[in-house]
Amino acid sequence: MAQYCSDSDTDSYDGEEYSAVDDEVHSLVYFGHPLLAGGGTEEEEGEIYEMVGEDDYQFYAKNPDNLVVTSLMYADAVWDRVGTESDELSFNVGDVVEILDMSDDTWWQGNVQEKSGWFPSSFVRLRVAQDEEDEVYSVPPDAVQMVGATLPRISTMPAGDPAYATYSRSSHSNRRMTIRRKDSCPSLPRKLTPTEVRSKVVEEIINTERDYVKHLEDIIEGFLKKCRLNSKLFDRESVETIFSNLESLYEFQLDFLHQLEARVSPHHMEDSQIGEVFVACRRGFEVYSEYCNNHPHAVNEMCVLQKKEQYAFFFESCRLLRNLQNIPLEGFLLLPVQKICKYPLQLSELLKYTSEDHPDRAGVEAAVEAMRLVATHINEGKRRLENIGRIGKWQEGIDGWKGPDIVETSTEMIHSSELHKISKGHSQERHFFLFDNQLIYCKKEAIGGRLSYKGRLSMDKCQIIDLPDGQETHNGLPVRHAWKMDNKTKGKDYIIFSKSPEVKSKWMDAFRREKERVAQDKASGFSVSLKMKRAAAALCSSTTAAVSAAKRRKSFNKKQVLRVTALSESVDSGIRTKIEASPARERKGKFSIFF
Repeated sequence: MAQYCSDSDTDSYDGEEYSAVDDEVHSLVYFGHPLLAGGGTEEEEGEIYEMVGEDDYQFYAKNPDNLVVTSLMYADAVWDRVGTESDELSFNVGDVVEILDMSDDTWWQGNVQEKSGWFPSSFVRLRVAQDEEDEVYSVPPDAVQMVGATLPRISTMPAGDPAYATYSRSSHSNRRMTIRRKDSCPSLPRKLTPTEVRSKVVEEIINTERDYVKHLEDIIEGFLKKCRLNSKLFDRESVETIFSNLESLYEFQLDFLHQLEARVSPHHMEDSQIGEVFVACRRGFEVYSEYCNNHPHAVNEMCVLQKKEQYAFFFESCRLLRNLQNIPLEGFLLLPVQKICKYPLQLSELLKYTSEDHPDRAGVEAAVEAMRLVATHINEGKRRLENIGRIGKWQEGIDGWKGPDIVETSTEMIHSSELHKISKGHSQERHFFLFDNQLIYCKKEAIGGRLSYKGRLSMDKCQIIDLPDGQETHNGLPVRHAWKMDNKTKGKDYIIFSKSPEVKSKWMDAFRREKERVAQDKASGFSVSLKMKRAAAALCSSTTAAVSAAKRRKSFNKKQVLRVTALSESVDSGIRTKIEASPARERKGKFSIFF
């Protein structure tokens, strides 16, 4: 986006030169000085003339050096910011900040929703593409008072700036520009180059990594170790459920941070080559899989414990003694889950501003793909755990179950329907359920419709043989829509047939998907521990039971049901408030019982 700032050389910028740079600047050039366009329509010229008023028009006509035309700059907030002083700006992640002053490298001035103030520059990321808004003119306050009733949208500038108001109008141009007096903008922002943005992105990756490692250390030192020391409140299993493999995760992240810092060029951040570090550590990031899979169980465990006042006081005392932010332990435990999801986004942003000839280009491209695969692997694990919970719950509804639990061998149900099985000359109607690694068949009882367990086949020991219609017969009649399942280990085979070719086709496709899924898991090394599987099944059962109990209550209401279904998000904030409000002497006495 072009920028025009009049200074001591303003006289050299005549109307022709302005218009040659950008056709849209015609609307800001008149009689050889920037204001109105001789090439614009009468309606446009009249609109701007009416907006600025006769006095200001004459002022700019006589003092063109006092006129500055520049593109507005915008940045996206990447962190929540709460101002601690009256002149500081507050905003939330995702807010769009209009930049007013960038004269200082670390503190900038900006606007957010008609509020202005100063904020750390590290909390935002400048947009490289700034030309996606409507055209904007900033005019003196007097002019706004004259024509304010007729302007489509007006918002006054902050008191710290010389109080110019903004007039916005839609046009065929998507440019966004401002006109200010020279003395009103001593330090106009400029658009960063892609190289400078790359430097900012690298800096953000390193800084956020340092902060994250510090947070992990705080969780371990402030909570985990304190829980281990208090054997009266926590047994080993409870500590493992809450914190999972957090210590292993911290050790990996600390090493990863050291490797990143070793590849950073402190004085030329844009030259840093960090892409290869992500690729080299890709396997190490798989430590997140166990943590993310365990996280729902940690939240459930915390919810159960928080119902007891002594545990709520304990966790809050840990936070206060470590002088941590006023968020519950559940919030801290969520940080690794959020962090692993941010890596692909950060690397994609880095790739966007890494030129084709940059030595880190190939490394960043490989890093983006590597972290995408890590995220996919973790998401797949989470999805499979949810499915494990469901199939564990499914098994509870099967009467007469025999043999190992379903979750010991399988992770999800792939397909199911009613089929006919021919064995030893007898045809039996059974309900078949295909899981990864096994096929289970049940009998549907005539009374009540419940399913009773009848048997299972190990898919890795069975061969599926397609049977053309009429090749096999039963009671002298041709069997159609059939296939044979040959059990190699037991030396048995079963003929199974469906009611229609469509049903058979779905089963053939399901068998193919089952083999592909098992092969993919083997190739990727995907696995879920039996302990985690059983915990997922137990969590699903307990959550379902809690919801059912709530629905059975005669006096239940919507809020109660939501509280049960949102079990993992509930926090006993009342206890924490009580602790914060209690006198320091009393609070110290209460906390001393834990340590």
